[in-house]
Formats: sequence, C-alpha cells, structure tokens
Amino acid sequence: MTTVIPTTESEERGFSTSTIVVLVAGLSMLGQFAIATYLPAFSVMAQALHASPTQVQQSLSAYLLPFALMIPWHGAISDAIGRRRMILAGNVLFTIGSLMCAAAPTLSLLYAGRALQGVSAGVGVVIGRAMVRDVFDGTHAQKIMALER
Repeated sequence: MTTVIPTTESEERGFSTSTIVVLVAGLSMLGQFAIATYLPAFSVMAQALHASPTQVQQSLSAYLLPFALMIPWHGAISDAIGRRRMILAGNVLFTIGSLMCAAAPTLSLLYAGRALQGVSAGVGVVIGRAMVRDVFDGTHAQKIMALER
C-alpha cells in the first residue's frame, strides 16, 4: 500500500491546485462578464424600455459605482462572516440582480438590478484573491494569481 503525501496545503484540505485556479478564475470573471455581455444589446434595450441610448448607458454607471464602493468592504466582511458565506451571499445577490435586469419593465428597475449586481460582483475578485493567499504561500501564490488573469 502506498501513501500519498500532500504537497501543498490545498491538497491537505482536499482541493487540487487546478480546482483552486478554476474556482478563483470563475469568481473573478463574474464582474467583468456582467459588464461585457450586455454592451452589444444597448440599442435593443433602449427600444424595449422606451429609453434613450444615453439612459441605457447610465446603467453601466449604476453598476460600476456600487462595484467600486464595495470593493474595500468585501474583504473585511468576509473576514467577519467567513469566505464561504460571503461568496454564497454575493452569488445569490448577483443572481437576484441579474433576474431583476432580465425582467425589468422600466429603466429604474434596470438601474436597481445593475446596482445590486455591482454591490455583489466584487465579492469574487476580492475573496478569490484572499483564498489564494489563504492556501498558497510566496511564489506559488504569485503563480496561481498569474494563472487566473
């Protein structure tokens, strides 16, 4: 019988390095995905919501402002309540915001949904990096961070 000795702390916890990389990359991409995917639909959204192109473009600001304001808070909150809870809460809020945006019959509901997405999208970026620092040390952590970009 052979004994497998874990080589990293992540393997001691039952996660392979590739699992951590995929998880952190997925969490980090959520915020950027929410920006890039709806930009081509601005003209269709303007028609559907009976709004001007400028009003629809302001939904990007409704997302980015809460995103920027919450980034410093995500790490502190996750330290207080735990990384797992914060990731789950962030993903639930992001999903609710996405559903609000998809079903928005008015421009103000679209803005509210985008703001909720912005509040929660930074969770993946901040906590993903914190998870890497929790599990890996030194140059190994730097290599993992480089892989997720």
